[in-house]
Amino acid sequence: VDTLVQQLQAAAKTPLLIAIDQEGGYVRRLGNGFGLTLNYTPQDLGTINDLNLTRQFATEMAELLAALGINLNLAPVVDLNTNPQNPVIGRIGRSFSADANVVSQHALAFIEAHHQAGVLCTLKHFPGHGDTDLDSHFALPRVEREREGLLSLEIAPFAAAARAGFSAAWRRSRYSARKGVRSWRAAGTTVATASATRCCPTVAACLPPRRPTSPRRPGPRAVS
Repeated sequence: VDTLVQQLQAAAKTPLLIAIDQEGGYVRRLGNGFGLTLNYTPQDLGTINDLNLTRQFATEMAELLAALGINLNLAPVVDLNTNPQNPVIGRIGRSFSADANVVSQHALAFIEAHHQAGVLCTLKHFPGHGDTDLDSHFALPRVEREREGLLSLEIAPFAAAARAGFSAAWRRSRYSARKGVRSWRAAGTTVATASATRCCPTVAACLPPRRPTSPRRPGPRAVS
C-alpha cells in the first residue's frame, strides 16, 4: 500500500489526498494483517464510554494510516443511534451512541488522535443518518424531524466539532455518482444522501441549491 501511495504522489503535479474508510468494527479496509491490535465498533466505544480507550484505538489506527501515506480517513461517524434497526448504522454498530454528547466527545477524541498523527478526518453523515430505515446506497432515506429536533440531536455533533475548530478542515469538494445516487464528500464532512423532509421536503441534503453554470466555472461533474 505504501509503495502504491508513494508512486501516486510522485506522479501527481499537486499533493494528493489519499482517503480510506477506516471507522473500526464492520467498516475497515485495513485489518489485523496490517498490525492493528485493536478493533472496536464505534458502538463498542460509546458503550464502554472511556475516552482514553477511544484515543488509544484511534491513535493506533491513525499512526498506521500515516505510515502508509494515507492522509484522509473518512471517519468518524457522528450519526446518532436513534434507530437501532437502521440497516447501515444501528444494526452494524457504526454509531457511538444515541446521546449527542457521547457522540460528540468520542468523535472529538477520535479526530484529535488522527490530527496528532497528521491525518485528516471527516464527519459523517450530515445532516444525520441514524434515524432512518433505508440503505442510502440504494435509496433516499428521510429524516422525519422538525428543525429544532435536527439542531438539538442530529446536527449537534457537527456543531460541537465546528466549535472545537474542526470546520477549518474543509477543502475543495468533489462530486461522485454511485449506483445512480449523488453524494458530496469533502475533507471535513461527508454529506449524506438523505432528505430532512420537514425542513427541505424536496431536496436531498447532498444537493446544493444552485450549480454554477458559467463556461469558465462549470458545474460539478459526476465521476464514477
